[in-house]
Amino acid sequence: MTETFTPDNLYAGDYPVVTDSIIVASGAGSLPRGRVLGRIDVGTVPTTGTADVGNTGDGTVTVVTGGVNTLGGIYTITCIEAVTNGGVFNVINPSGKVIGTVAIDPGAGQTGVFTSDEINFTVTDGATDFAYGDFFTVTVPAGSGKYTSVDSTAIDGSDAPVCVLLEAVDATAADVTTSVALSGEFDDSELSVGGSDTVAQHKDAMRALNMYQKTTSVGGLSV
Repeated sequence: MTETFTPDNLYAGDYPVVTDSIIVASGAGSLPRGRVLGRIDVGTVPTTGTADVGNTGDGTVTVVTGGVNTLGGIYTITCIEAVTNGGVFNVINPSGKVIGTVAIDPGAGQTGVFTSDEINFTVTDGATDFAYGDFFTVTVPAGSGKYTSVDSTAIDGSDAPVCVLLEAVDATAADVTTSVALSGEFDDSELSVGGSDTVAQHKDAMRALNMYQKTTSVGGLSV
């Protein structure tokens, strides 16, 4: 791969710069040098839950969406209390952690709405009541592992910063292999991010990865 160096003020200090080669995902658009990137770790979340074949109840789990902290793997929604025309359900994430419960409102055909930063859905009572142990699964596939502009509203894992782009690329219609910095000190005026985010919004998360935002003053000194 041939790298093109463009003189600028992206670097703002002597902290060691560690570089790597990554793939910017098709559809990421035209990105400038200094763009902060996130990684696509989570695939498309199914819109419906899959009922276990042994379920007694014939209700449904629908309107499934992900959140900013969605994990790849299997979410399980299990009835822990059988109720006439209802039920109470535990929600367990792919790590095996209970992230909440949801109850169906009393009454035939009623619903219960679950919301979280990982997964959201509606569970609906059916003609036959749910029994204790009935469950649904929502399998969230792994993401591509490719990169795109960091955006705090993303639900595919790219809401968190991972690296800084070292050369301008155009990934509007095809994947692009390019170079990034995994660490270093960077002039915050030379950095950019996606969506409606600000560079400063990601300062703490970048610092945790040894990517430091610096504000340069006249004369090239940084603070």
